[in-house]
Amino acid sequence: MSTNRDSLSGLLRRLELRAEIFKHARYCGAWAVDTSGMRMAPFHLIQEGNCWLHVEGRPPTELTPGDLVILPRDSGHVVSASADRPVRDNINRATDVERAAADNVMLCGFFEFGGRIAWPVLDSLPDAVIVRRGESGIDALVSLIFDELDGERLGSYAVLEFLAHALFVQVIRAAARQGFEAGLLSALADPKLGPVLGRIHAEPERPWTLAELADTAALSRTAFAEQFRNRVGEPPMRYLNLWRLQVARDLLLGSDLSVAQVAERVGYTSDVSFRQKYRQEMGMTPSAARRAARSQSKNAGKA
Repeated sequence: MSTNRDSLSGLLRRLELRAEIFKHARYCGAWAVDTSGMRMAPFHLIQEGNCWLHVEGRPPTELTPGDLVILPRDSGHVVSASADRPVRDNINRATDVERAAADNVMLCGFFEFGGRIAWPVLDSLPDAVIVRRGESGIDALVSLIFDELDGERLGSYAVLEFLAHALFVQVIRAAARQGFEAGLLSALADPKLGPVLGRIHAEPERPWTLAELADTAALSRTAFAEQFRNRVGEPPMRYLNLWRLQVARDLLLGSDLSVAQVAERVGYTSDVSFRQKYRQEMGMTPSAARRAARSQSKNAGKA
């Protein structure tokens, strides 16, 4: 497996992705659904019937059974029965339809990302990503999801959450097939920048210099720094620091290592410098972040 593919897997693991399926409904007539405005990434999966996706600034797009659409940046959108822009009064109107009478059956949900590293990933994606039925890997996954929804078996919610995670990977793959114009994901696919990101992700504790990273890309320091910033949106050394802090956050919340030990694990020779950088980028000190997470976990256990 190539370094940049390994890097993508490591990146996906640090997104802190949470998937929620909140509606599995049947529709008929002049129906229309808008799930934007929740500050998450809404998605829709079509089970039965053809319908239309309306996104601000784009022509309507027809969706057919088995199609998946995700709005990575919560763009304003409506999914409706018609290619015509739906009447406002018909949007999100309550519906209670028997399966025999339904023109459409659709699943709606959200993706939410806790890891800050998700921001450049989402910025790499277009406003709407459509994964069509028949594209590699999607059909079997969709079949499993609808089987769980229709079967209402014990543990279905947990199974659906895992399957929804796999759906997001399919979204990334679909976007990659369509091509990235810019952003972190385009850099991962780049033959020169991909290996650099792979090494940063695999060895954040190493005392990297700009020259070493440029050598990995087989570019001059100036050319490397310019290409990296243009693709990723951050200078190389700042991206390295942000990645280190994301790894540090995971260690703080998921281990009993001391702050000094965490700092050392991610490449800081001074825990004072680490504390300062962490507070600057994350908005609180490492110790405060750990206390807040443990308090939240404790309160959740009492609920």
